[in-house]
Amino acid sequence: MHALQPHNITLAEYFSMTGLPERTELINGVIYDMVPPGPSHSFTVGELAKYLFLNINDAAIRQEQPIQLFSDNAPQPDIAILKASNNEYRTEHPFAEDVIALIEVSDSTLHYDQHDKMRLYAQSGIPLYYIVDLEHKCMIKHTQPIENTYELIEQTQELSIESLAISLTVSDIT
Repeated sequence: MHALQPHNITLAEYFSMTGLPERTELINGVIYDMVPPGPSHSFTVGELAKYLFLNINDAAIRQEQPIQLFSDNAPQPDIAILKASNNEYRTEHPFAEDVIALIEVSDSTLHYDQHDKMRLYAQSGIPLYYIVDLEHKCMIKHTQPIENTYELIEQTQELSIESLAISLTVSDIT
């Protein structure tokens, strides 16, 4: 008897698949179903997106859409702030080098966002990664990616991106 072996897939295979559940992510070649968002999560992502759309003119904002990392990862961060593009990513999903910042809103997924997603984002060289921790009413800011982690991780009440002249607090979006 042979043991079952997982079949890891590539980004190209993932993006060509049909019939997948609506909310999935490809992480290290494996397709994962995403947890349905609760009301607090949905509200916070919506408020954050609204603020960013109204206050950022020289970058692209994507909400819960894939980004391409390595050859076998397509996470769907809650918010991706991307370098402006002539085609606004019309023909392909953005890559790590297109990312200015990623933001995950966490309630039930805090451990996953602090460990698995953080490692993936650090390995990809994502320069700025925020987690909005709904349970503790704070943000966790990650900067200076090195290997599997970030050199600087700090708890804060403010989301700030100096290059885009934006700043907001946890209470602005929760």
